[in-house]
Amino acid sequence: MKILNLKPRGSPNKPKAQAMVEFALIIPLLMLVLVGVIEFSRLLFAWIIIENSTRFGIRYATTGNYDGNYCQAIYGRNCSNDNEVDAARIPSIKDETRRIVVGFFLRDASTFTNPDNATTADKNYFNITVCSAEDGRVTFYPLMARPVYADCTLNGVRNEHPGAPGNRVFVAADYNFTFIVLPIFGFEEMIHLASYREGIVEQFRASRAINTPLPLIVPTIPTSTYTPSVTPTITPSPTNTLTPTLTLTPTLTLTPTITRTPTNTRTPTMTFTPTNTRTPTNTPAPSCSLIYIDRTRFNGDNFEARVRNDNFVTAYLVNATLTWSPSPLSGRFFDYAQFGAQYYNPATNIVNSPVNAPASVPDLPIAGSGTRTDWIADFSDANFAGLYSVTLTFTFPGWGNCTMSDSVALYTPTPTVTFTPSRTPTITLTASRTPTPTITRTPTISLTPSRTPTRTNTPTATTTPTPSNTPTRTPTRTNTPTRTPTVVTPTPTRTNTPTPTRTPTDIGDT
Repeated sequence: MKILNLKPRGSPNKPKAQAMVEFALIIPLLMLVLVGVIEFSRLLFAWIIIENSTRFGIRYATTGNYDGNYCQAIYGRNCSNDNEVDAARIPSIKDETRRIVVGFFLRDASTFTNPDNATTADKNYFNITVCSAEDGRVTFYPLMARPVYADCTLNGVRNEHPGAPGNRVFVAADYNFTFIVLPIFGFEEMIHLASYREGIVEQFRASRAINTPLPLIVPTIPTSTYTPSVTPTITPSPTNTLTPTLTLTPTLTLTPTITRTPTNTRTPTMTFTPTNTRTPTNTPAPSCSLIYIDRTRFNGDNFEARVRNDNFVTAYLVNATLTWSPSPLSGRFFDYAQFGAQYYNPATNIVNSPVNAPASVPDLPIAGSGTRTDWIADFSDANFAGLYSVTLTFTFPGWGNCTMSDSVALYTPTPTVTFTPSRTPTITLTASRTPTPTITRTPTISLTPSRTPTRTNTPTATTTPTPSNTPTRTPTRTNTPTRTPTVVTPTPTRTNTPTPTRTPTDIGDT
């Protein structure tokens, strides 16, 4: 029996077409959700990496450590002073900060050479900033998801610093995270990720830490201005001294009630004067006695003069004059000048003295409050000889100039000259040889050398009165030199000590 199929032939295809249409409508939303999860996972991962990188960087910065290879890369030798160590600490801190940044592409602008020349407008831009308040530097903090990047400037120019012992250091990281697929759906192509940390540098450099006070100590200086508050207490006492003179008249005893009014005058008259006295204490005038050269030395192929500024204001180097003698130099030359970490080269290959190295404000500053900075003159080699003198001129803007000088001498030729007189004792040895021939001429008197120790006893004989008799005998013996052999034999029996001393003289005469 055949059953008729009354269902239309085209009906089975309708559910398949409907599913395809629904899938086509929902696939963009599914792709957006899937891609969004992946992209925002990458964004979260990058943000965590940037946050952890600054944590690693600030921990390393506060210890004062550095990689010695950067001393060789920057100066071609080991670091020899604090300024060179600070210059090597900056890339070392950046390496430690960058060490944890893994897992995504970077256009790193914080490397030592920066081969990419990346800018803040580039995709995947990455940069690390190390800054402190040393010498009046200004720190700019970055902002997340905004085009505000970290920076460290000195007089409007980017100039990073790792921070002195006891001072605050700042480490920041900027990264332009770039989306891969989300820009297709209308999202922005990149977003700025930023993180920064601050810390206090450990006291790893004791001498510099003692001479460089913390910034928090500076506001304590105006506290000395409260000493004028003593003067208002003194002024009422003269007014009270007037009242005993007036108590002589009982009728005038009512006037002490009037003297109470001067107590009100304390506030208007005396409170205004301390405000005027605070202005000079807050801005103390510089003194040339507080900025000076505390050390000059030869360090490798450098001549160094360390300057210390105990004033409360910054001074600026405007001129340096270096002289040496003898001049000109032979086989070596002056190469360049340096103040702190700043190089400035007035000329090269100079052999004639003097050398002037001028500078302009504010290129070469030295901060106050005991800051020390080295002025360095680099030569082609370390063969220093003679006298080297330096004269430095610093200016305090709006006040005046201070000039200081110092010198150091190294005379290597003079010791060689002094050694020549030492050869003269070799000539004096010939005199010591003169007695020896006299002994060799008299082999029979070889016994006398055994008696020569008795010569040490002759001083005892001189103390005795016997020497008074000996001069009487000497003239008789000198008149008859031929008879001396016969006289020699009895003389030992009489005085053993004088005869040995005289017989060598007679034999020497013969």
